[in-house]
Amino acid sequence: MYRVDQSPSELLEINRRLEGIFKRYGINTQDKNPLDAAVGNPHFLIEILKGLSDPESFDVEEFDKFSNADLVDFLMRSHHYYSFKKIPEIKMSINHLKDHCNSGLGILNTIENVFEEFVCHLEAHFKEEEQQLFTIALMIDKRPTTLDVESLLKDHVVFETHKIQHEVIQSYNHMDLLSKYLSIFKPIKENRSHYNILLEQMENFKLDLELHEWVEDAVLIPRVKNLVRFDRIKSN
Repeated sequence: MYRVDQSPSELLEINRRLEGIFKRYGINTQDKNPLDAAVGNPHFLIEILKGLSDPESFDVEEFDKFSNADLVDFLMRSHHYYSFKKIPEIKMSINHLKDHCNSGLGILNTIENVFEEFVCHLEAHFKEEEQQLFTIALMIDKRPTTLDVESLLKDHVVFETHKIQHEVIQSYNHMDLLSKYLSIFKPIKENRSHYNILLEQMENFKLDLELHEWVEDAVLIPRVKNLVRFDRIKSN
């Protein structure tokens, strides 16, 4: 589907949704040069682009050749992109509808409140990942001794995936509520274009979050748990 010898602008002609991935890596979307000249790890990026376009094409084994640092770098870039780009854009769209609606303000207030709760759970999820999962993943990537891993687990980080997964579940519950209330809201003709923009923003955000979750749940978390388990077995 996608190749490293294709340029960012050429790839965007195939799928405009890839723009968000390029932006978090600081890639010029108008660049006519091949992707492998624009980013340090183009083959990793190609796998991410494939996953965003077609989640069914994701193959965990394709990520075996990439380091934990590659995965964590992508996830951290995504956290920053969500917090400083996607979430503010959605908030702006909600506020614009509120400022220009003649009816349905009650539903819009509910949508705003649910989205704020969604963001709260999402940011808690990010914090848990960055303090626990990412810390251990990067430590293991440096191939520490078993003692280093055990010390990290006991004294610095308690690796509890159920906490991380709980925040994910809470986030998706709020996402479902948002979809429900957005379907109830009926904008006036003058606001329909802004309403459609909000729907598109929410749909793209949901697809991006699903990609983010797949990289964590299918690739990084199993790898970290298996490596920690292996180190523990070696020490016994």
